[in-house]
Amino acid sequence: MLNMDYTINENKINSWLDELNQDRTKLFNEVKNDTTIGDKIKEDKIKSLDSITRTLLSYRNLLKKMKKNDIA
Repeated sequence: MLNMDYTINENKINSWLDELNQDRTKLFNEVKNDTTIGDKIKEDKIKSLDSITRTLLSYRNLLKKMKKNDIA
């Protein structure tokens, strides 16, 4: 089987997910308190964070499957 070395691993992904969660919390607090930012911009920021999070979770799951198949 082809052995590949990936520089993005589960620990990095988990770290990025933690950072995104912190950003999301900060963003939601800003959204609640800031009336100068337009609703469309707020919505776009939230959608972008959610999209990045879903993509990272999908990639992490893919890495787990690949790791499981290498062990088997």
